[in-house]
Amino acid sequence: MSTKKRILFIATEMSPYLELTEFAEIINKLAIKSNDSGLEVRCIMPRFGVINERRHRLH
Repeated sequence: MSTKKRILFIATEMSPYLELTEFAEIINKLAIKSNDSGLEVRCIMPRFGVINERRHRLH
């Protein structure tokens, strides 16, 4: 039985939740490409007050 490889991205910002620099867009694209290639992807970032949790369905 084969299990999916797991990747954890830890970043200070990520598109579309918080876009301050190009780093946010790069992390987003990297997570999407990794997920599309069959890896299990999770992203962690600080919960800043400007991020709307309901709108983005965050938990």
